[in-house]
Amino acid sequence: MSQDVEPVVRAGPGPVANGGSGLDAFLQAMNKLQLAQEYFEKNNPQSVELENVVSFICLVPDIVQVEIVIEVTRKVSATIYDAWFS
Repeated sequence: MSQDVEPVVRAGPGPVANGGSGLDAFLQAMNKLQLAQEYFEKNNPQSVELENVVSFICLVPDIVQVEIVIEVTRKVSATIYDAWFS
């Protein structure tokens, strides 16, 4: 797996200012993963590289779920703060 893809995906799609990779960079990395998976499925279906790509792709829902929870928590916290202290 490319060294530039893994850290971007692991950082998640959140804002760069909050430690994420940004949505555009995240989606570009996911596209690279998809292309790699398609390539290895076609050209070398028994390869370790395909196993690595597929197993990493399986982590993506958890990464995105964490980002969603963080963003919802941020929004709810801001709303509660505004309601109490406005």
